[in-house]
Amino acid sequence: MDHPHAGPLTGGRFTSAQLIALDGLAAAGYAALLLVLWHTRAAPGPADLPAAAA
Repeated sequence: MDHPHAGPLTGGRFTSAQLIALDGLAAAGYAALLLVLWHTRAAPGPADLPAAAA
């Protein structure tokens, strides 16, 4: 009893609505990961400054 919109890639395990929700969840998780990495990046130290500014 497969969903009519379930493609052969998923073997009929997921409906199209579930795949759309999963895609949105993955995008939100990826955005959250990038945000965390952006906020926890190292501050520039003396070694990162150009020689003229040091």
